Amino acid sequence: MNQTPDNEPTQSGSDQAADFDLAAFMSGFREQMAKLEEQSLPVRHLIEATSIRVESEGGEVALTVTVGGDLVGIEFLPAAEDLAPADLAEAIMTTYERAKHTARERSPEVLGRFLDRQARTMAQAEDLIRRAQERRAGTDGETPPES
Repeated sequence: MNQTPDNEPTQSGSDQAADFDLAAFMSGFREQMAKLEEQSLPVRHLIEATSIRVESEGGEVALTVTVGGDLVGIEFLPAAEDLAPADLAEAIMTTYERAKHTARERSPEVLGRFLDRQARTMAQAEDLIRRAQERRAGTDGETPPES
């Protein structure tokens, strides 16, 4: 007499694996990642404008931190391939401490550049709005003809 219930496979994973469509799963995953990438662009530009990238002394890793010292990126460089895990961890931690210190020192400069860029962008936007309003009013920056 068979002790296996009717809805369970007799061999582990034999029927269950066939039901899983990896290609469809990966397609859906890629679509979701593309949407997230698109949604993150405004925030990413802000982070990039207010962040600092520091490379380790031996060129194993490059870390990106915000001016507040928050880690927002890590890049493993070719020199990392030759390191033991403990040495790589030490390089990461040492570089992170150096990156936070550099961010503290350079935060006025980085934020100043960012605020200057934002001010220029706002001035350009205000100018475009003013021009559009003038065109709509028919003045285009000139005095309207008298009737």
